[in-house]
Amino acid sequence: MAELSARPRPGGDASEQDELACLVRGICGALVFAVPILYTMEVWWLAHSTPTWKIVLFYALGYAFCVGLNVFSGFREADTLRDYLEDSATSLGISSLVSALMLWLIGMDPFTIPPQSLIKQVMILAVPTAIGFSLARALLGGKSDKQARLQGLTADLADFGMTVIGGVFLGLSVAPTEGVMAIAIQSSWLQALAFVAISLLVSYALIFMADLSGQSNRLAAQGILQSPWGETLMSYGLALLVSFVLLWFTGYLVEGMSTPHLLRMILVVGLPCTIGGAAGRLLV
Repeated sequence: MAELSARPRPGGDASEQDELACLVRGICGALVFAVPILYTMEVWWLAHSTPTWKIVLFYALGYAFCVGLNVFSGFREADTLRDYLEDSATSLGISSLVSALMLWLIGMDPFTIPPQSLIKQVMILAVPTAIGFSLARALLGGKSDKQARLQGLTADLADFGMTVIGGVFLGLSVAPTEGVMAIAIQSSWLQALAFVAISLLVSYALIFMADLSGQSNRLAAQGILQSPWGETLMSYGLALLVSFVLLWFTGYLVEGMSTPHLLRMILVVGLPCTIGGAAGRLLV
């Protein structure tokens, strides 16, 4: 198992107590962030309706998300690429075990469910659980200097990555639900435009007006995509892309669907994806 240590103490390695505290922090955080998704029935059904190759791809992307969180969130100092990869593999492995335990707890008996379906359920649920695991370690543990951590990496790349990770995490709790289709069907174009406006305003306010971590640095950043509205529009475009991919993954994009209905569905899921992406960028 990769070392799950918080920031090393000056003059020595982290103690076993630090490692245990970090592990407990990650598991508890995984439950806090992932329980709403674990309790969503439509997510369970994905294992039966989604092709295996899609789920394997999603699981692999989950590992990449964990790597991105470890790299960009400023969780540890002076890590090598191997440290990031091992830490992320451990996070995903533990999260898979936590997901399997939670599935058993809510009545998914492994002795009555076909093994292939059970494995697919665990793989789907392990991804948001692993993101929650990594987020908890980044939010609740000590952080290193973010500017130093991003040295050699563009701020735009960090924003791209964290927008996608945060968007997937929050959007996955919404995209599989039948409510998305119902909202899209009954929404007018005026309401659809309101979804766009509210998404942009919430994203802008959360990053540049709420006086949260790193706001002054962001306001002083140079570059088109680092200006307040440049970053907001870029992140919203990414959130809509994440929304489209999640709807494709969950099987809601069916052949013959009208373009207006498709656009409204993307905008509906785009709101939580935008909020999740903004929250993810706060870690950078």
